[in-house]
Amino acid sequence: MADPGPHPVPVYVGGYDFPPFVTASAPPAGATIDLIESLNGLQDQYQFHFQKITANRRYLDFSAHRYDLILFEQPQWGWEGLEFHQTGVIAEDDEVYVALRREGRDQEFFTALETRRLIGYLGYHYGFAGMESDVALLQQNFDITLTRNHRRNLQLILLDRPDVAEVAIVTRSFLESEMTQYPQQREQLLISERLDQRYRLRGLLHPQSTLSAETLDKLLMQLEDRGELARLRQFYGLAPPG
Repeated sequence: MADPGPHPVPVYVGGYDFPPFVTASAPPAGATIDLIESLNGLQDQYQFHFQKITANRRYLDFSAHRYDLILFEQPQWGWEGLEFHQTGVIAEDDEVYVALRREGRDQEFFTALETRRLIGYLGYHYGFAGMESDVALLQQNFDITLTRNHRRNLQLILLDRPDVAEVAIVTRSFLESEMTQYPQQREQLLISERLDQRYRLRGLLHPQSTLSAETLDKLLMQLEDRGELARLRQFYGLAPPG
């Protein structure tokens, strides 16, 4: 790899609405934004810039090299046909099922999801569907509504709208953040012990990026040694690599 030289080399970091990693706000917030700030504060060879993308267009934009890097991503989420370089695992998380708590309702409620009205997020890959994200295929095989608003999905469960949604699929970290902000939800929601999937989240780099995966791993290790990654994971309810 060529020497970046005296001026910082721009590295464009794509991110789509995926709490707690990226929250679609103005300005954007989340673990990705905080990690970008930490990487920029650590060194002056590279300047990391956030670039907003969408979940279902992230592959096309990556192929066209409209951004260099995506953080907190999992290669199994539709990246199999693309060339990329990957870092080690940065953090881990779970995806769980959530329903309204009712008398007599227990974990058995989550055993036959094909009989439930589901609500999820457009462009995401779901374990219960064999990591499928195609809207037509998901709706052909499941009674599922796909939206672009995680909080709204959870609110539909809390509002007791079984005609629209009985089960939401959300990340544990997002759910914990919501229940910390609204403690009453801990008594209102039934959370599955069964996982939809376990995330092992990495950085994925475009093969033509000036920044290599090896260099990024070294930067991440420096942040790990300083305790910054541990603080970030703790703040956002993420688990360390196992």
